[in-house]
This record gives sequence, C-alpha cells and structure tokens, in this order.
Amino acid sequence: MSTTATRPAPTTTADEVSALDAWLSATDVMRDGAAPEVRAAFLRDAVAHHVAHNPAYARYADGLDPASIDVDTLDRIPLLPSGVFKRAADLVRTGDAPVVQTTSSGTQGTVSRVPRDDATLMRFFASVTAATHELLDVEHAETVVHNVGPRVDESQHLWISYVMSGVSVLHETDFYVRDGAVETERLVDALAADDPSVPSLVVGPPPLLWDLAHALRSRPLPAHPRRFAVTIGGWKGRQGQAVARDALHDALVPSLGLRDVGAVRDAFNMVELNTIALECAHHAKHCPPWLYVSARDARTLAPVEAGEPGLLAYCDPTPTSFPGFVLSEDFGWVDRDVACPCGVTGDVLRIERRVNRLESRGCAMKI
Repeated sequence: MSTTATRPAPTTTADEVSALDAWLSATDVMRDGAAPEVRAAFLRDAVAHHVAHNPAYARYADGLDPASIDVDTLDRIPLLPSGVFKRAADLVRTGDAPVVQTTSSGTQGTVSRVPRDDATLMRFFASVTAATHELLDVEHAETVVHNVGPRVDESQHLWISYVMSGVSVLHETDFYVRDGAVETERLVDALAADDPSVPSLVVGPPPLLWDLAHALRSRPLPAHPRRFAVTIGGWKGRQGQAVARDALHDALVPSLGLRDVGAVRDAFNMVELNTIALECAHHAKHCPPWLYVSARDARTLAPVEAGEPGLLAYCDPTPTSFPGFVLSEDFGWVDRDVACPCGVTGDVLRIERRVNRLESRGCAMKI
C-alpha cells in the first residue's frame, strides 16, 4: 500500500529526525517512492540543520534562507566540491556529536575525510537495507556474504571496508583479503559449500571479481539460483587492465554459477555520499526517493536538461554530521521518472567517468 499520502512533512528538528528515519526504514520505500514535495521538505530541513550547526557551511551558503528551498529550487542548494573533503576536512563537520572519520581510498592521490556520527551511519545502512531488500529481493537474516575485501581492522577507517563491516552485522559475512592478498582457495571452497536455497552475495571491486572469474574458468561453480555478484568501486590501481562491463558479466555468470547476467549488479557510493545506489536486474542504478541527483554543466555548474551529460551533484538529507550536498568529480547522466521493468519508478543514474585533476581543479575554482 502506498504511504505517500499519509507520510508527514517535517515541522521541527525532532519531527524531521523521526519522520525521515521512518521513511528510510519503510517497507517498499524504493517502490513506493514519495511525492517530490516530501523529498524537498526533508532537504529543506537538512539545509536548515547544517546552516544552523556548521558555521563554515553557513558562511558558504552566503545568507541563503533554508525556507526558500522547495521542489522547484533544489538546484539552489549550495554544493560542496568533493575536493573540500580532501583539502579542508575540518570545515565540513556539523555539530559536536562523536564521529568516526571515514576515509576514501585516495584514487587521485589525496584522501577524503568524512565525519560520520551514529545517526548518519544508521541512515546509510538503512539505505543499504532498502536497496538489497527491494532490488535484490534479499532478506537479511538468511543471506550469506562473501566479501572479497579486508576487514576494517586491516584498513583503518577506509569507508568501503567500514561499510562491509557494517554489512556483516546484517548478514553472515566472511572476508577474503588478508595482508593485501586474496585468499582465493578459501573463497572458492566457501562458495562451493553455499546452500543453493540460501541467498549468496559475492561482493568486491571489479578487478578482484575478474580475477576470481578467471581462477574458476577450468572449474566453474555449480548453478546457484540465488547467488549475486555485486561490484563495488572501480579499477583503482589497475585502470590499464579494465574490461568492459559486458565482458565482466560474461566472465562472472558461468564461473560463479549465476542464473543470468541480471545476477551481476553494481553498487555505487562514494565516501562523501551517505546513500547507496544499486542496480536492478535490468542494470539501472536507481536513486532512492530521498536522494536528489542532478547533472551540471562543467563550465557554469548550471543544471543541464534531464538525460544530458554533466558533472554529477548529490543532495542527500540523511547525514547529520556533514552537509550531504556534494558536487562530485564524476561525469554522468540522470534520467528522470523512469518506469523500469523491475517495478521501480524514479530517477536513474548513469556514470561515465571521473574528471581528471585539471578538470576537477577548474570546477573547484568556479565555486
């Protein structure tokens, strides 16, 4: 049943917290969606929160009245270039709640540092729960996760490892990277022992899943109707070996015993974003209904028309300890109100490439 008509709009800080958290954890939140006005109301309250509790963001917003934010003015929300989290991380923290300093992998040579308090972390994992339940049709209590990555204690506070450590609270999870090396044989043995009646997720960066597929070429796993391969991140450190997405699909399906290419998915997130965007079986990356994504002209930063390429910007109301309004370093497209065959209707994200350092520096200078 749709809850859009009865979902309350926030009126105070306390109401905003309870209403937003209830929305994030609602059954079928991806399929139910929400009226654009509901998303705008939560974003308006998020802007007000960060203006009130983050002096640096308040100065950056330069007198913006949060009350002016509505469904037609979301593109006026002041965006922080993702480089700010690398070069001035001390300025992004909102409030004084205890935080964990989560970090990026430093793809372009510098590391982003993003402060996350308990509320922010819980909301991120609510987005993971919604995406895996509705787009993978996976119930958390019965799922086994094979993480082709390290435990968080081996990677300090690297965000992706922190994420997978949190996932291990929701699912039975094992980790297969120790001291920087993949324990391939242990992983293969564990996959071979999977119960085909229990959902199984093989999660890891594309190059490591590509390596796994090739290790299994001469000994493919038996068919598993409920197994998924989920890629996270990119080809960091191995860009010269990157293969086309279709080639990765074609390698993973027979080697892992997947039912078809629809069982290979990609999950998008970046350390500065507090929401996950997961592909459905039709390989559409669905933006959750609370997340507003736009593409911007790289020269003027003005929003481009729907379906036109541009620099991707994210407005996320879920983080409380840092402003979730970020201009990324990725080029891509946003297709609006797509009625996907998977049953989800909403915005779909397509990411083409990351801008180079010179392009990124130019965009930051414009801001």
